[in-house]
Amino acid sequence: MNPNWKKNEQFANEIHERLEKNYPGISRGIFGKTALQGNGEYNQSLSPNSVVIEIGGIDNTLEELYRTADVLADFIADIVHKKKDAKPVNKPIPNPIIKGKGADKTVMGKTQSKSAGAKG
Repeated sequence: MNPNWKKNEQFANEIHERLEKNYPGISRGIFGKTALQGNGEYNQSLSPNSVVIEIGGIDNTLEELYRTADVLADFIADIVHKKKDAKPVNKPIPNPIIKGKGADKTVMGKTQSKSAGAKG
């Protein structure tokens, strides 16, 4: 068990509260596991501010998942930047998994182009 699990729980609660403030009902809350439910260890003990986040379910569309991931990423980045007193960087364009070399794909009304290199 992570000796600093309370810090990770606090981080998860910050994310949940931020989501609920801006998009009421989007989060189902924070669920902890006891030893009776399994150990609940998914490597989040390896570093501070590590949490397991599940997005969507069988009734959600891919577009809903992308929108949720975008909102979630912005909130997490903002929370971390404030903790570290860091300056945010430019928001990257989402890069879904695209099959085929040089393929273009439209996701949420934006044309996504597969590019070479780590900048993706």
